[in-house]
Amino acid sequence: MTALERFAGLVESQAALRARLGPPATEEELATFLRELGVSVPAVFVEFFRGFNGGSRPVWDAATETFVGSHETLFDDETLTLESLDSMVGTKRSWDEWEQEFRALAEADREESSRLALWHPSWVPFASSEAEILALATEPCFGGPANQVVWFDFKGHCCWEVRHASFEAWLRTLTECCASGCDAAVREAVQRTLNPEWRYIEFSTGDDRFQHPGTRF
Repeated sequence: MTALERFAGLVESQAALRARLGPPATEEELATFLRELGVSVPAVFVEFFRGFNGGSRPVWDAATETFVGSHETLFDDETLTLESLDSMVGTKRSWDEWEQEFRALAEADREESSRLALWHPSWVPFASSEAEILALATEPCFGGPANQVVWFDFKGHCCWEVRHASFEAWLRTLTECCASGCDAAVREAVQRTLNPEWRYIEFSTGDDRFQHPGTRF
């Protein structure tokens, strides 16, 4: 059984988990996403969002002319929300533009805009909060292969973390965490056990910043 099949089975058996996820993506939404994204993503990434187009989010109710519902995180004590396909493209486009602005700055002007150096144009932001991004790195970085899952905080302590060796590893970890319950300490233990390559990369703004291998936790 694949990681995606196991997760899908868990969603079917847990109504609360199902409520935190968006509806399936349409074929038109998927085609638009793949056309506009600008980078290649693995098949398991596409299939995951085919089944669950991001996290549950507010929908417009024409009868009351208001938005109904809320943005749901996968766990109550976490802040990251899964992006929908269209918001993923929009978020990536914004970060790509900011990264281009950073590269165009003179060295003396880069300090004030240093947070823009957190982004790499090959990354796809599939979960986010008001201060964090979780991204699929479609090219090799930080001493690892393509399709690692990278996290960074762009408002607090700027740094990077390589949290998972692949999107499938992220999905496998998510499945185990959902199956283990909602206790944060248990989830952290699961995450550390399943992802021995989890490592911290100190922030820098040099042109070689994405080549640093970092330090394992």
